[in-house]
Amino acid sequence: MVPYGQLAYRRSRKAKIPRRPAPGYPAVAMKILYKPVGIIAGMIGARLARSVFKTVWGTIDKAAPPKAGTEDATLPRVVGAAVIEAATTAATRATVDRASLKWFHFLTGIWAGDKEPRGAKE
Repeated sequence: MVPYGQLAYRRSRKAKIPRRPAPGYPAVAMKILYKPVGIIAGMIGARLARSVFKTVWGTIDKAAPPKAGTEDATLPRVVGAAVIEAATTAATRATVDRASLKWFHFLTGIWAGDKEPRGAKE
């Protein structure tokens, strides 16, 4: 006995009825439509990360954060500023990316981000 879905598919091929698009087609189209949203979210995230870093560094030190080429800055101060900047930038970027993907998923019903491969969960 042939399941109903397969029987209908076989009939549609014989009758030359146009087939539906492939199952992944809407997801690919939505990923392309998400690109501008992701770019704008990235720009907003970069500005937000910069302001978060300035706020965090302002609570640690009243002076401006040192750059690596600054002659008077000590190594621990330069490395500390770089670590704090990297951490706040990464956390802010991940938060903004996730929020924009969730928003896009809410509006369209299709997840535009990467899917976890099967068997990756332990």
